Amino acid sequence: MIILAWNGSGKLGSIFDGDVFKKVLSIFITAAILKLAQAVLDIIMSWKSRHTMSLHVKLRYILKAVSAAAWVIVLPVTYAYSWQNPSGFAQTIRSWFGNSPSSPSLSDNRIALLIMWWSQPRLYVGRGMHESTFSLFKYTMFWVLLLLAKLAFSYFVEIKPLVGPTKDIMGIHINTYQWHEFFPQAKRNIGVVIALWAPIVLVYFMDTQIWYAIFSTIFGGLYGAFRRLGEIRTLGMLRSRFQSLPGAFNACLIPLEKNEQRKKGLKAALSRKFDQIPSNKGKEAARFAQLWNKIITTFREEDLINNREMNLLLVPYWADRDLDLIQWPPFLLASKLPIALDMAKDSKGRDRELKKRLQADNYMLCAIRELLCRPCMKNFVQLIEYLRENRKEDKDEVVIVLLNMLEIVTRDIMDDPIPSLLESSHGGSYGMHGGMTPLEKQYQFFGALRFPITQETEAWKEKIRRLHLLLTVKESAMDVPSNLEARRRISFFSNSLFMEMPTAPKVRNMLSFSVLTPYYTEDVLFSMNLLEKPNEDGVSILFYLQKIFPDEWTNFLERVGYNSEEELKGSVELEEKLRLWASYRGQTLTKTVLMNGYKAAESNTEEQLRNERSLLAQCQAVADMKFTYVVSCQQYGIQKRSGDARAQDILRLMTTYPSLRVAYVDEVEETSKDKSEKMVKKVYYSALVKAAPKSVDSSDPGQSLDQVIYRIKLPGPAILGEGKPENQNHAIIFTRGEGLQTIDMNQDNYMEEAFKMRNLLQEFLKEYGARKPTIVGLREHIFTGSVSSLAWFMSNQETSFVTIGQRLLANPLK
Repeated sequence: MIILAWNGSGKLGSIFDGDVFKKVLSIFITAAILKLAQAVLDIIMSWKSRHTMSLHVKLRYILKAVSAAAWVIVLPVTYAYSWQNPSGFAQTIRSWFGNSPSSPSLSDNRIALLIMWWSQPRLYVGRGMHESTFSLFKYTMFWVLLLLAKLAFSYFVEIKPLVGPTKDIMGIHINTYQWHEFFPQAKRNIGVVIALWAPIVLVYFMDTQIWYAIFSTIFGGLYGAFRRLGEIRTLGMLRSRFQSLPGAFNACLIPLEKNEQRKKGLKAALSRKFDQIPSNKGKEAARFAQLWNKIITTFREEDLINNREMNLLLVPYWADRDLDLIQWPPFLLASKLPIALDMAKDSKGRDRELKKRLQADNYMLCAIRELLCRPCMKNFVQLIEYLRENRKEDKDEVVIVLLNMLEIVTRDIMDDPIPSLLESSHGGSYGMHGGMTPLEKQYQFFGALRFPITQETEAWKEKIRRLHLLLTVKESAMDVPSNLEARRRISFFSNSLFMEMPTAPKVRNMLSFSVLTPYYTEDVLFSMNLLEKPNEDGVSILFYLQKIFPDEWTNFLERVGYNSEEELKGSVELEEKLRLWASYRGQTLTKTVLMNGYKAAESNTEEQLRNERSLLAQCQAVADMKFTYVVSCQQYGIQKRSGDARAQDILRLMTTYPSLRVAYVDEVEETSKDKSEKMVKKVYYSALVKAAPKSVDSSDPGQSLDQVIYRIKLPGPAILGEGKPENQNHAIIFTRGEGLQTIDMNQDNYMEEAFKMRNLLQEFLKEYGARKPTIVGLREHIFTGSVSSLAWFMSNQETSFVTIGQRLLANPLK
């Protein structure tokens, strides 16, 4: 490119000029010099291993250097003789080897051509590694476009603009050169030229990686956009798409019935439209309500939301079958009824216009259809509040509210009020008596008023609670949930349902898989002493967690029914809940081992087996067949023998989750069986244990609570290389199933994402080109990103650059 920019007009077409093309051919000399440098560096870097090399390997290194040196000599000589009137270094070469113009050039020699053809390396492609023609085309086009962009930018922006200034600098003659120590024969300002071109040369050799990052961002972003990644990023977007969410939910997570088929491919993903479920009488609405509410209650158990937000997000379990519509969560219907009333007041009899405005907002229309109320809203709200409290002392107030509502109906709504109704109301101008009717007689109008209600069912409570929310909640519900983590999780989960994913099979038909987590000596469960112990700055872990998770701390206190930390200290049970709350917000084994995959499999099985007997036992049996969790606790045996508290916490985890398995390396001292040599040596075993509940009739206080399932003798120490990989390697033999998922202790594993494991495992059955995939990548969320600015940066780059890079390597680079 420097030659093209230096000679002629600098246009790319000048390469077809004979003299310019001959100068461009000098790049082969540069390549030969670089090959020689590479051969010399190979010898230098491998010098210490020369004693272990075979003769053939040493000979290869020597021949490689000799052949590279030969090309460094041959190419400049033949290149010099290709010019008729050479100048500079080419003339010097011809003076060494003879300056006869008839000296032959070796560039057209058949032997040289044969050697150049023979030196081309042969590529070996392993069995089953062939790619399709279209994959090769995509791979080639990506690198062609990238290199064209890199070379064009380098030529037109970096190299060509410097040619003119360089010529001007080189044209200035210098009699006394200041850097004569370095350039004694220099007559031009060569130092300025070097300083001018050095950064450009460095950038030229380095910017390919920069262009790769740019292209990976562009291609990865376009690919993600076509796959509808990030379509729902905010709560506003979620509210606008919520009507289609039940359809998407059932299309992705509910197994297909017989003879059902769904569209597949990119075109289907782009044109994917999920219509609103027409009625809540079908199975679709019930399935959506069950799994959606499971997610919301999980948020409440994790203290991401409070009780009020949970009620606003829940879909009614006991839907009103008289309503031919879906009863949406109350957070979607917030302030719809007050706004509709204001619109009705301002309509001034224009019913057609009012109806058109009401039908423009589907949520408002649903709220009106679910609860139609006009002038008696205030009294109705009071009645709902009394019904929700359901206290005996409020009986008189209930009667008064009912009478007020009756008076409004008879006076303002009925065209021809019945006199008996008027006489039975408050009296006043409508009554026959001059004074107010006694409250005891007003009771008679309603007959035997059953208040408080003695037979409260869950369905009745839910309806009363929902009516109260619909009538009282204002704009504040627009920000539900307020917790940023809850918003991120619910938005990500909802968005993924609109992307292309394999259809979820039934739990019985899904691929079985195992989860493997390596553990060394990190915290399993925070103790109260550790939580309250101040560090060198006087800040305890509990105080730190309370400050960075203030809303979650408030939600935790509401969940346990207390107002402060001091009130929790008196109860052992509440202290355990406090330890769990803190451990779920730290990098602990307790947070990682939540068994969400087991819970999700159990929940999905429960939904599919709801009409069969022994439901719980069948769900657990199916979940045990499909899911296994193995924690590779390398030091568990040592910790257990030394009485370490972490061993007790690990045992507690196994007791809490009976399906959890713990693998560890057991070191045992054994005496040699040879009688002549009574030596004691260490023997290593890879062991797998599970929780063994204490027998009820056992009187042995020292009974072991863990039980060894498998015990495999190892030929020596298991940890030979890096700790974490070796810790995983010795435990892989204990995993079961077709798939293996590895989760580290700084990664999160959510309940709502575990519902999609069936879809994820189906990726292994899809054919991409010539073969099926063996590794499936997941975008991981590093929950420890809030610890420091460095952790925040690393977690963000993990979910951006790393994810985009992996997506690009999968497609189009394959």
